[in-house]
Amino acid sequence: MVFDERLFKRIAIQPMLIVMQKNANVDRCVEFIAKFCASLSPVREPQDSQMDLEHTQSEVSNNFLISLINYLIDHNRANYDATRYRVCHILSRLMSVISNDQSIDEDLFDRLCDAMLERLKDINSRVQVQAISAIYRLQDPTDRDCRVIKALLFLMTYDLHWQVRFQALSNIAFSKQTLPEIIDRVKDPHPQVRRKAILILSEKVLIKFISIEKRLLILRYALKDQDESVVDACSKKLIPSWLAFKENDVCKLLKALDVVNSHNTCQLMLDKMFAENSLESLCQEFSHNLNEKTSKNELLQKY
Repeated sequence: MVFDERLFKRIAIQPMLIVMQKNANVDRCVEFIAKFCASLSPVREPQDSQMDLEHTQSEVSNNFLISLINYLIDHNRANYDATRYRVCHILSRLMSVISNDQSIDEDLFDRLCDAMLERLKDINSRVQVQAISAIYRLQDPTDRDCRVIKALLFLMTYDLHWQVRFQALSNIAFSKQTLPEIIDRVKDPHPQVRRKAILILSEKVLIKFISIEKRLLILRYALKDQDESVVDACSKKLIPSWLAFKENDVCKLLKALDVVNSHNTCQLMLDKMFAENSLESLCQEFSHNLNEKTSKNELLQKY
């Protein structure tokens, strides 16, 4: 039986392109299509004549995936918001099933990149969010002129919709180029974006990659935030991650924060640590200093 691509697109794809609102049935169809594409056999070199058929079938399967991506790209400029939204949604799921050791054709890469960069500027913020999910895998952190990274940096910093800023922040690649902008998001107008910035800094960025000035800025903004979720993210995620990098030595962490010249911020951090930890755990953290007979200046010089 010959597989009819046009029939598949007409029956399985086109009906979804007119649905904008969240729909469980549409989500299941998208997942099915993505898993179907993921199940396609990779291309293998035939070892004998009996393998020729398998090799040919794999090529057809790959061609089907490429054809499907091209079909969706062709519809990315549709007048209806729903169509543009679903195109980005399906492309996002298709991109997620392509493994890291696989690559796509350069021409297809350029077409996909151009289309999704255009959708990042869409007038509908929901389309923008889905476009970010579809394009973020095309980032190249080693290229300072990467178009995708530049676009995500712009959205993360300037877009009016917090959901778009949040999505761009969540998916941007970490590099020397993007780190300053990630840190600046701790001052974002929306608490969800500020909280996400703190979580990213705690999970993906070691304290040694952040300057002392920026460390203090992060603590000041986060620990004084009016939203409790941001304060919690800092006290329960960021500070413990920094402390762990400093071998759970509070004195080493204080030195990393230049306690002599920033005692107010350090005091704020210590107050939060003392408020959220039991006396027993605090004694364990400071136990290595209890038997040392040193003056305050000697202790600071040691660390």
